[in-house]
Amino acid sequence: MLIASAKPTSSTPPLEPGSYLARCVQIIDLGEQMNDLAGKLQRQVMLMFEIPSERIEINGDDKPRMISATYTLSLSDKAKLRGILESWRGKQFTEEELAAFDLRKILNTPCMLSVVEKTSKTSGNKYSSIGTIARAFKGAIVPPAESPIFAFDLDEPDCLGMLETLPEWVQERVKQGQTYKDLISNPDNFEDITSDDVPFGDQPEEA
Repeated sequence: MLIASAKPTSSTPPLEPGSYLARCVQIIDLGEQMNDLAGKLQRQVMLMFEIPSERIEINGDDKPRMISATYTLSLSDKAKLRGILESWRGKQFTEEELAAFDLRKILNTPCMLSVVEKTSKTSGNKYSSIGTIARAFKGAIVPPAESPIFAFDLDEPDCLGMLETLPEWVQERVKQGQTYKDLISNPDNFEDITSDDVPFGDQPEEA
């Protein structure tokens, strides 16, 4: 479940480094993924943001740019997720919140993203990355989200069926994790999904 407690390549040009008003439109539970630096499996979550001021044409349609960031699902003292959430909220967590904070609360919430340019160590290509996330400045007007507002949770009973409706690059990230591998060992986890259940449009990832 999406309770926190105590990138593929793209042909899309990178965003210009700077600050952008955005909304968190999608939360993707990646399950337990191997953290090479920590040397262990850790539950990870991807936050997807829509930047309404930056546009891109997809299949002839004008769409807002999207950018994502992945974090360990933890609110411990040193956890990066805790730092960005407290900066975004403009206040520290209470002890009660630290015990169990539902990330769905940040869905559709405006924020200010700091976007930086990085270079891939493998390909040498430049890509956009989220540096910091902060509370939107007072009086800021962030248009309503154009993308589906959605949370994908690997603890939900229909998660394996819903997974097939997500973009392929998101599916691949989920399938790399141990949580997914454990789930597919039990075929009873699968449920039928119709086209009406598809939560995502065809949006590219900002690495």
